[in-house]
Amino acid sequence: MTQRRAELDGVSDRIQLICGDIRSIEPQPVDIFLSFAVLHHLPDHLPEVIPAVRRWLNPGGIFISVEPVNYLGWLEWLRQHSGVPHDPLDPGERKLNEADLSCIERQFSHSMRAHFHCFARFSRALPGAGRLFRRMDAFFLKLPGTNRFAGSVIQVCHVD
Repeated sequence: MTQRRAELDGVSDRIQLICGDIRSIEPQPVDIFLSFAVLHHLPDHLPEVIPAVRRWLNPGGIFISVEPVNYLGWLEWLRQHSGVPHDPLDPGERKLNEADLSCIERQFSHSMRAHFHCFARFSRALPGAGRLFRRMDAFFLKLPGTNRFAGSVIQVCHVD
């Protein structure tokens, strides 16, 4: 799917796709490493996987991950029982928590987080209201402490 997307976007000649277990593939240093909805499939292996990711990055490189996140247990219970359809979980899969995100960030010299999906997830139940829910997210997440209610996070980590 990634190869096809690269072709459609006209960038297939500028990227190299590698599929496999990063812990056993010889590093080929890169400037940017993107992980989109992968790490929550192996949260118990982050202490081994993230150092392997780090070895792939050139000095000045950037690691970007986009993952589902759960900071509040009661909120996750509510999401699971809200009637909004959700995909079944793979064995061992779970949303990342604060400890997981901190485990990732400890491997890098600088990091930042951007949260989203507080209300926007309800667009699954009301597809026509997606734009409204995204606007609600943008407003709500400007308030202090509200990132705890987010369902997803973008984590950007830098290597010196």
